[in-house]
Amino acid sequence: MGSFAMLMLSMNWYTMLGDVDRAYLVSDRWLAESRRSGLSGIPFIFGFWLPEMRPFRADPRFQELARHMGFIAYWEQFGPPDDCQLRSGILSCH
Repeated sequence: MGSFAMLMLSMNWYTMLGDVDRAYLVSDRWLAESRRSGLSGIPFIFGFWLPEMRPFRADPRFQELARHMGFIAYWEQFGPPDDCQLRSGILSCH
């Protein structure tokens, strides 16, 4: 599971540098690792909610990424992250 932590750090880093496109390229590696390992990486999603990740979350690609990563199903079962609402499979955060 360490690879998910490294991928999260990479996404954080690129987002902080203002390169959201590159951060989304790293998210493709997250999805590939999920398929390869059979794991979702959900224990490492806290990094998405750091303040510096707002540009990443605000990107229209985030909704689809969250769905592919299995986060929407997870949030439907256990509740969405703080200050977020989940309606009809769509996550909105303030």
